Amino acid sequence: MVENNHNFFGAPTVLYLCMDSSLTPWSMHDLGMMAQSIMLAATERGVSSAIAYNLVIYPELIRKEMNIPDDLSIVIGIAVGYADSGDRQNQFRSERRSLEEVVRFRGI
Repeated sequence: MVENNHNFFGAPTVLYLCMDSSLTPWSMHDLGMMAQSIMLAATERGVSSAIAYNLVIYPELIRKEMNIPDDLSIVIGIAVGYADSGDRQNQFRSERRSLEEVVRFRGI
């Protein structure tokens, strides 16, 4: 499985999300919402995605290859492509707890 991370999960494309270095750590929330929106939009169009920190463990190599300026932090990578439905890893589904077990609504 770790090898899949290093091979971009076999995806033909990786999106690198970067953030201006002058922004506060709170901007990570914005970047996370943008990543989620990208992944949801891809799914809606039948394209699979996998977000992984392992895709950015060598930021200086990525920076050099992609000509990313030094004032941008390379935060996360999203592998994008078409899932191999026959792959055993793509067939695994973990059990989820119900919403009522993990969320408490007060005053609504």
